Amino acid sequence: MPPMPPLTPPTLPTARPAASMRVVLGLTFVNSLGTGAVTNGVFFIASQSLGFGRNQNFLLGAALGATYITGALAVGPLLRRLITRTEAVTHRRVVGALAVLLGLLCFLPWLVIGGQPPGSSRGSWALWVFTLAYSPLTGALWPIIESYLAGGRRGETLRNAIGRFNICWALAIPAAYWGMAPLLEHHSLLVLNGLGVFHVLSLALVWWLPATPARHVEDDHEKAPAVYRPLLALCRVLLPMSYLIFSVWTPYQPTALAKLGVAVVWQTPVAATWHISRAVVFGLLGSLQGWHGKWWLPLAGAGALVLGLVGSLAAPAVGAERGGLVLLIGSLACFGCGIGAIYAAALYYAMSVGDAEVDAGGKHEALIGIGYTLGPALGLAAGLAADAKWFPLENGFAPLLMGSVLLVCVVVGVWAAWWVPRTARQSRS
Repeated sequence: MPPMPPLTPPTLPTARPAASMRVVLGLTFVNSLGTGAVTNGVFFIASQSLGFGRNQNFLLGAALGATYITGALAVGPLLRRLITRTEAVTHRRVVGALAVLLGLLCFLPWLVIGGQPPGSSRGSWALWVFTLAYSPLTGALWPIIESYLAGGRRGETLRNAIGRFNICWALAIPAAYWGMAPLLEHHSLLVLNGLGVFHVLSLALVWWLPATPARHVEDDHEKAPAVYRPLLALCRVLLPMSYLIFSVWTPYQPTALAKLGVAVVWQTPVAATWHISRAVVFGLLGSLQGWHGKWWLPLAGAGALVLGLVGSLAAPAVGAERGGLVLLIGSLACFGCGIGAIYAAALYYAMSVGDAEVDAGGKHEALIGIGYTLGPALGLAAGLAADAKWFPLENGFAPLLMGSVLLVCVVVGVWAAWWVPRTARQSRS
């Protein structure tokens, strides 16, 4: 009888290596320049190039947020469907295709509006088309990048990676603000052209991504602590609220800064104050671990957020001669600390509990999109009411908007106080 061949143990699945942090951070920085120039700076561009007023900017902001949600929620299911149908579709190729589309879109407003005098409303459709197309594409892009960031990383490695990621994108936005400042008054559309060039150049980084983000192998899986799930539930309440507050303020920035007498060339650098304070908070939270699994951080962030918004909206009424600009800068710094604390906690718990899937990033980004949508919608409603003849206050926009936002915060807070403890009990059972 011939000898039996030696038995070999079955091959166990091994985790694919995580994507290079240098590549992920490079893509993060480039695409965050887009976030700074579009989701934050498009309102300055619309004001300078097309003469958009307060209510038009709020309407533009609501449209930007609604389309962002669509892209963020659709990308995970759509990717799975396409990948199962054909091997030609990979995460890396989708990121490359999105980079090309985003780059080409950035030239549309300049091609249509570029030859018109500043303040002309002709060709405004091009800015609307650009915004309504750019926003869902970035909504689809960020969950994939976040999946590359978190895939194959756990515990301390994941914490460090998310900390570096947060600092990277947070610093890119004020860099975009400062970079666009010299062009805003007379050549604001060139800001988008420059952004288009950056998107196309990012293809050199996409080449170095793995075809698919790494996954966690079950044997190597570090189970998230039980408290992470109720904390994630709380952060998923606070995150859209924080971006609601952010997106109430952002379309109003050009109007508020103009009322305080800030020159156009200095408006985006002043507006970048809260982005800088947010980056500082990201740096601190990335180097400290004492906040993991603790309730105080997101709650303190929510308090700082509301306090910062109240001060920012009140500053134009105080006036530049009575310290309104100082109040604005201090309030924006407080605002940035609050939104930074909430965002860092929300992303960390989402990636820890959600196993680094594209869907986990998609839910995270969709919650941001909800805030992006509801904030400007609230601002638009307040603006239309304040402009109506029946409204009793002559300058009632700021108090009406402030009261509306605070009412929303109270309602969300009461609901969270009931829902989050319930989630905590369910996670323990």
